[in-house]
Amino acid sequence: MDDPLRLDADDSDGRSERVTAAVIRPVKPKRRFHVMAHVPRRPPKKPTQPVKREPSPPSSAQTRVRNTAGRRALRSPPLTADDLYLTADRPPVTAPRNGHKCQICQLVKSNPVEAGCGHSYCYVCIRLRLEREWTCPYTDCGRKIRIAPLKDRVSAEAIAFDYDTRVDKSRVSYSWQGLDFPVCPRPIYVSSSPPRPTSPPSPIYVSSSP
Repeated sequence: MDDPLRLDADDSDGRSERVTAAVIRPVKPKRRFHVMAHVPRRPPKKPTQPVKREPSPPSSAQTRVRNTAGRRALRSPPLTADDLYLTADRPPVTAPRNGHKCQICQLVKSNPVEAGCGHSYCYVCIRLRLEREWTCPYTDCGRKIRIAPLKDRVSAEAIAFDYDTRVDKSRVSYSWQGLDFPVCPRPIYVSSSPPRPTSPPSPIYVSSSP
């Protein structure tokens, strides 16, 4: 039996010769074994459970409420306008126009100050009013004045521009001494009990793998 790997071929001289055909077979790769180092596994995470806290004992806290109504210093005799001026000069009596009227004296504002509600008055007028009540004199406002009014430089410049012939030489101190303005009713809690113990920190897992 002929070799299946040989083929017969005729040349030009009529001679036959056997041609060996090479069969290429795929070479199977050799198995290689890798030595794996032992890597410790990360421990599974423990389910977190809510911390049960025991009810705290009744606290012996003391509640101190701030003075919300406001207080005034006792004066004898009562405060007057002459006590608020630093000099003997007084503001001139001028009919108001262009919206520069004080709602208390119904004249042009002198040494204007602005309250927290945004309304402006004469310093002497609002200072004497605060000796009796804390509300804003505007009928459409009526809010309590809880902080000391500030000097209104914008109104003072506008009055000086609109009333160029009016000269106001009066000087005031812009002081609010003796007035304890009312504040919002926010209680302040002063506790004398020891601080509440905190829960222990949760464990932290550290992996030993490289």
